[in-house]
Amino acid sequence: MLIKGGFLFMYLFMVTIKSSKSFVSWLLRVSLLIIVYQRFADTLLYFDILSSSFYVSLAFVLVVFFIFLGGILSNNAYTIIGGIALIILTLISLSIVSFMFAEILRQFVLIALGAYFIVYGNNKG
Repeated sequence: MLIKGGFLFMYLFMVTIKSSKSFVSWLLRVSLLIIVYQRFADTLLYFDILSSSFYVSLAFVLVVFFIFLGGILSNNAYTIIGGIALIILTLISLSIVSFMFAEILRQFVLIALGAYFIVYGNNKG
């Protein structure tokens, strides 16, 4: 009896986890927003239009906007293009700063989030 109840619990637990994929996808979008705000808000608020870092920061904000827009409109194209642009911008920002190991570790989260949105898009199932 205990074994059957254990299997039933595991089955219900796995169904619950699988059904929360949409919620987790939105958590990742919010996390992306927080990371981009934390990293690039100072550069944008300083508003130095002559520096290249201002335009890279602005591009990161636009990419996050596209990923959010793709989630709101349930449009995979916006989410996937945003994921591709996120990876490309992260690599560009790494080439501007340098390819130091500590900086690669800081930017790795953005690359991983970009890859997630490329692969999964807005899939609910």
